[in-house]
Formats: sequence, structure tokens, C-alpha cells
Amino acid sequence: MRTVEQLRDKLKSDIKRLQAKCKHRYYEWMEEFWAPGHSSGMEVKVCLRCEKKLESKTRGVYDK
Repeated sequence: MRTVEQLRDKLKSDIKRLQAKCKHRYYEWMEEFWAPGHSSGMEVKVCLRCEKKLESKTRGVYDK
């Protein structure tokens, strides 16, 4: 029987392997949040398949 920590470590390893092999497809720029309702002040592009953050930029004051 595996412990929760062993399962988490395996999942992290599997995700890293997926992200390394992925031919990334991404959304348009979207606002990043560090908690619900709390913007990080950044915009990011994230892969649709592996959820790897591909690019980030500071969100401008007047950007929508």
C-alpha cells in the first residue's frame, strides 16, 4: 500500500514527464490568480494539454 506522499511524488513525476514531451497548445492571455479573487498582477499562457505555464507578463493597468 502506498502513502499519500508517495502518490503525490509519482503524480509530480508523471506531470513533469508529460510537460517535457508535450507539443504545447495554449489559451490566449489570461489573468493569473494566487487565490480566488486575488490577482497576481500577471497574465499567463497555459498549455491546454499539460497545464504548463508557457509565458507570463505583467498585466498593464489599462489592459482588459
